[in-house]
Amino acid sequence: MAHMTRFQREVLRKLFHLMGLLVVFGYSFARMYFGERVALLSLTALLLVLLEIEYVRLEYTLKLPERIARFFRRHEQDRVTGAIWLVVACIISFAVYDFPIAFLSFFFVIFGDMFASLFGMKFGKRKMFRSKSWVGFG
Repeated sequence: MAHMTRFQREVLRKLFHLMGLLVVFGYSFARMYFGERVALLSLTALLLVLLEIEYVRLEYTLKLPERIARFFRRHEQDRVTGAIWLVVACIISFAVYDFPIAFLSFFFVIFGDMFASLFGMKFGKRKMFRSKSWVGFG
């Protein structure tokens, strides 16, 4: 794992981000078979579990196993992960918007983030700020 390039590590991270689709499909499955209220309660329960995991991880500064730690950037290791924000956004979006709109918006968010990052790293030459390029932005 140590010999991977920066781009290869980013591809691996973005593949891990595809797990966000499990949240969206899990909500869709629960909504279809148990109703919207139960599906939203399931997302809320997931949020509570993730918040507890994050609390323990950050409060007790647990050392993550290498297999898990490789998915975190350095600055993410001592902050709340994006999984929390994804689940919060899912709860709000599915509660407020019609199902097809919220469902498709998460596909755009998940795949758009993935491709913007990878294309920006691979093809972006002109930087906007930090390591963000115009290619990844556009």
